[in-house]
Amino acid sequence: MTKRPPQPITPPAPKFRVGDWVSYYLWRNPPGTARVVRQSGPLGVGGEHIYQLREIDEWGQVWEFEQSESALRLASAPALTPATTLT
Repeated sequence: MTKRPPQPITPPAPKFRVGDWVSYYLWRNPPGTARVVRQSGPLGVGGEHIYQLREIDEWGQVWEFEQSESALRLASAPALTPATTLT
C-alpha cells in the first residue's frame, strides 16, 4: 500500500478587498459602516478571513478594529463629510 502525499489545503478566496466599504453589527442598530484597511488572511476559525476596519464617527473620532468575514456585508460608501474623507 502506497501512501499518498497530503493534499495542500487551499484557503477560500476573500470576499472583500482593501478599500471596500462594509457594514457590520456589533452593538449598533442600524449597522455601522467602515472601510477595509487590511486583510489579514485566513486566520479565523475554519480558515475564515479577518479584516481590519476603520470607521470615523460623526464627531471625527477614528476607530480601528478587526472583524471576521462572516460578520461583514458589502455596503456602499456613506455620504462624505470632511471627517469621513480620511484614508
